[in-house]
Amino acid sequence: MTFTSRPQKSPTVQRLQQAGLSLSLALLLTACGSGSGGNDGPANPGTNPETPTVEPGDKPQALGGKKALVVTIDPAL
Repeated sequence: MTFTSRPQKSPTVQRLQQAGLSLSLALLLTACGSGSGGNDGPANPGTNPETPTVEPGDKPQALGGKKALVVTIDPAL
């Protein structure tokens, strides 16, 4: 029994395979979603939040607080 090597793929085929793999990964991550189940919309639609006023010489205060992104992977899928 003799084994022969596989024929080399053309660069175009390799690029298409890489693009397909990248697209598949992007779609998979998009389909995962946030899983929060909450309302992601504004609390009071149609109303504008007040803009903070800054007195001369004062440092402007940051809106909100410290933020963190937590990513979890569910192995039960």
